[in-house]
Amino acid sequence: MLLTEKRRRSFSREKSKPGLKQPLAPTHSRRQYIRCKRCGCLTDLNKAKISGYNSENSLRHIHCNGCGKIIKWLPGERDKVGIVEGVFGVFLGGVLAYLLYPSLKVYGLQAGFFTSLYGFFKILIS
Repeated sequence: MLLTEKRRRSFSREKSKPGLKQPLAPTHSRRQYIRCKRCGCLTDLNKAKISGYNSENSLRHIHCNGCGKIIKWLPGERDKVGIVEGVFGVFLGGVLAYLLYPSLKVYGLQAGFFTSLYGFFKILIS
């Protein structure tokens, strides 16, 4: 799968750019290159293939063309969405505990607690 324009822009916006290099010869289009730390091979981000298991976009990466080492992990695109979902889970857990406690007693508190705990872990993971 080739990089889309959105992913290409996210690579160029990263704050830590020690591995990003421009080619020595000027080119007509703006291309971004990554230099492998192991073998020194230049990889063009426009033509790079994305590898990895796509479980909520968490393990996608780019391999070096020369030695096969992972040279770039793709930035997380869902970080803000995960945080919002986590905050909503914490809020929902509080509401569940408040509403279900009078009728279900301990079970209502458990439902609220575990929903809030899920939201808290969702925030930590994002």
